[in-house]
Amino acid sequence: MKHTRIPALCLAVFLPFLLSGCGEPKTDIEVSLRNLTEHPIETVNFAQRSDKEHLSENIVEETFPSGLNLRYAIGSYTEKELEEGFTLHVVSKGNFDENFSGLQLKDGDTVVLYMDEKGLSLAFNKSDMEIKALQAKSKEEDRDLPPVDLP
Repeated sequence: MKHTRIPALCLAVFLPFLLSGCGEPKTDIEVSLRNLTEHPIETVNFAQRSDKEHLSENIVEETFPSGLNLRYAIGSYTEKELEEGFTLHVVSKGNFDENFSGLQLKDGDTVVLYMDEKGLSLAFNKSDMEIKALQAKSKEEDRDLPPVDLP
């Protein structure tokens, strides 16, 4: 009887580990990318911030014109990987070649690319009206102010 109890004990101890699977649960991340730059975009790459060696393939199959949205499944990530954030590389020949890092993305986000006084900018989950307000604010912040007479 002692021999039958040992396998039963082992089964009772290790069965929960076998049934639970390995590692942390992962979350699928799909985002939309919206081009409001007034320039066609040729290259877009996403990568996890800590994994600079594995940029995504260019997710733009053809030139991505201004005014359109592009939906992209980035991949599946653990909570820890999501906390590390993502990088985004965007290229429009002759207009911009920019990297953004530390992006905190969640499933269903819309990343809006737009131009303001400083160049290429991005915003998350903003409407067209909100983007116009951000552009106006950038223009206001960038304007030349008259010199101040100091006493």
